[in-house]
Amino acid sequence: MLFSPNRVPSRCANLILEKTSSIYVYEKDRSYFEQCFKELRVLGRGLFGEALEVECRETGNHYAVKRALHTFESAGNRQLKLREATNHEAIPPHTNIVKFEKAWEE
Repeated sequence: MLFSPNRVPSRCANLILEKTSSIYVYEKDRSYFEQCFKELRVLGRGLFGEALEVECRETGNHYAVKRALHTFESAGNRQLKLREATNHEAIPPHTNIVKFEKAWEE
């Protein structure tokens, strides 16, 4: 999931589970994440995932990305993760909460 530290409205206001970027080209060797973002540092890490500070290669904007460390264990587990993304998207703007931008699967 991609979170923005600023309050600027996103062109990706609704949950997007597709890979959208003008610089992304489908290829099996490099993922959407690798093509579109530059990893700057690890913000935190847990048993199931990590949070990264990244720079968007297209815009230069900085974001926090929550990345799962493991693939989905089942269809139910995938649905749980999709629900988590949808719930984050539904949170109204607040000065103490980072803005949800979009989510995608790889």
